[in-house]
Amino acid sequence: MLTEELGVHIELQKQEWKVYLNSMSRLDYDFARSSWVGDYDDPNTFLDCFVSGGGNNRTGWSSREYDDLWQPPPGTR
Repeated sequence: MLTEELGVHIELQKQEWKVYLNSMSRLDYDFARSSWVGDYDDPNTFLDCFVSGGGNNRTGWSSREYDDLWQPPPGTR
């Protein structure tokens, strides 16, 4: 599908679970299959996945603007 629609050739690589987790934590991939399940009924459970340097951010994506919006207003903690 990626080749047909986007002209992108991918090569699948099987990895043992420990190797996969290591690859994910080191961001040693160009394209990865992953998932996240909300463990409580709050948007936080998903929004937290994109905070710079956050423990659940397995993408390497970072945005100062997003991080600033994520911070609670002063005096609300």
